[in-house]
Amino acid sequence: MVGRIAREPDVAHVAIEFVEPDGTIVGPSAGELTGQTPSSTPIAFQRDEVAHLLVEGRPLDPALAAEIARLVAPYCLVGWDTGGEDWDVD
Repeated sequence: MVGRIAREPDVAHVAIEFVEPDGTIVGPSAGELTGQTPSSTPIAFQRDEVAHLLVEGRPLDPALAAEIARLVAPYCLVGWDTGGEDWDVD
């Protein structure tokens, strides 16, 4: 999913950042970091904020970002530790 979004025109970098008890952990990401402050869309599951969708470059349409956040929310509960396996970003 992040790989697909990162291929949009003027989008430089996309990541999902997981909310952990002691902070946040960056999970799957795609594209090139630019150092810009990313736009952030909260990802909630059953009203609990579990992650953020971060986009550097052209911000996504707010309705589209909210829909993506809704669709990925259940998958953000899986946990960020992949046991050394690469994230599938597409």
